[in-house]
Amino acid sequence: MLGSHPTHVLLDLYVPWLAFAYGAMMLVVLSQPKLMAIAEQRLPPPLLAQFRAHQKLAWICLLVGSIWLLQSAWLGA
Repeated sequence: MLGSHPTHVLLDLYVPWLAFAYGAMMLVVLSQPKLMAIAEQRLPPPLLAQFRAHQKLAWICLLVGSIWLLQSAWLGA
């Protein structure tokens, strides 16, 4: 199955979903006080700071992934 498709077709199929899923999961975790409380208890401070710093990246991934998916759905229809 994978051998019959060019690489750019597979990338265009999977990358928007990965970007959208990363953005959605990160923003869900970062916006839930209960999940952040668990993270504050279990993660060391440097890792927690890095985790919080990824919020802008999560918004960008969510936006780019959703636009890419909508564009693919619109052009594919």
